[in-house]
Amino acid sequence: MWDLLNTSEFNFVPPRTGEIREGTIVRVEPNQISVDLGGKKEGIIPADDLEKLSAEVRERLVVGGTVPVYVVRGETSDSEAILSLNQAKSFEDWLKAEALLASGETFEGAVSTFNKGGLIVPFGRLRGFIPASQVVSRPATQESAGQESSWLERMVSMKLRLKVIEVDQMRRRLIFSERQARRQWRKSQREVLMAEITDGEVRTGRVSNLTEFGAFVDLGGADGLIHVSEISWDRVKHP
Repeated sequence: MWDLLNTSEFNFVPPRTGEIREGTIVRVEPNQISVDLGGKKEGIIPADDLEKLSAEVRERLVVGGTVPVYVVRGETSDSEAILSLNQAKSFEDWLKAEALLASGETFEGAVSTFNKGGLIVPFGRLRGFIPASQVVSRPATQESAGQESSWLERMVSMKLRLKVIEVDQMRRRLIFSERQARRQWRKSQREVLMAEITDGEVRTGRVSNLTEFGAFVDLGGADGLIHVSEISWDRVKHP
């Protein structure tokens, strides 16, 4: 009895909405495909989903073949589970996003559109979101809240260095951060800069901040200070 209870049939967990499952094609019909999900449970890939696939992909869908499927709707008492091959194709992109989240690596993405909360960046077949608070490539000042959408709109088509900060496949949430990617880049650049820089060198930098006692200059990953006494031979009241 114990061995029986430990078989896959008894351990089977019914498919739930939002899951990705591996299934075996058991029937190919003109208007749908039936897929065995294990545990004597079958799901249906409807015609409207199959129409979204290329002819080449549809030709490879044969009885006995295994396919990843997205559970659009779980099984109910009076109907089989509804599956999607088209949405399951994004599964690989979710895995890539999870790998980037785990490794902490950054990547380059192009802004495709925006909404009132931030920017949308495609990630393979997925759509990632950058909250406005995580965007650093923006105008330095905002006169009013009404201008928020204008600077977001100007960033469409821009390429940004990004870091994955949240992946939630069940909720279809993929969140990026330019701010954290920039911070990570500066840290690595600072290490390189501090290892290379020597006394007496002449370098070009960009002024990043002004104070009463001097000017901070970004040398490409690290800020250096030009003391107010070193700015000019003449007396300087304020940088």
